[in-house]
Amino acid sequence: MSDQDVYPNKYSELRSTYNYYIDMYNALYQLRKEKEEELNSIYKIFKTEMIDSNKYPPEDMIKDILNLIPYNNRYAKSYL
Repeated sequence: MSDQDVYPNKYSELRSTYNYYIDMYNALYQLRKEKEEELNSIYKIFKTEMIDSNKYPPEDMIKDILNLIPYNNRYAKSYL
């Protein structure tokens, strides 16, 4: 039995609290875009929700993106 089953309210609370982080990292892991406009829209969301709001330092975001590239090697150009 997982902790998720034991503490469903706590899990839901944490999920709603960190929803932006989860959505942002899902978007990064599933990045399959090659069109400039789509990449710019994703960048604007990251910038406003994470960087400008001071929720996540830009240096850490760059490190995370560089760590993601090997897992999505085919679309490495999209990350850069």
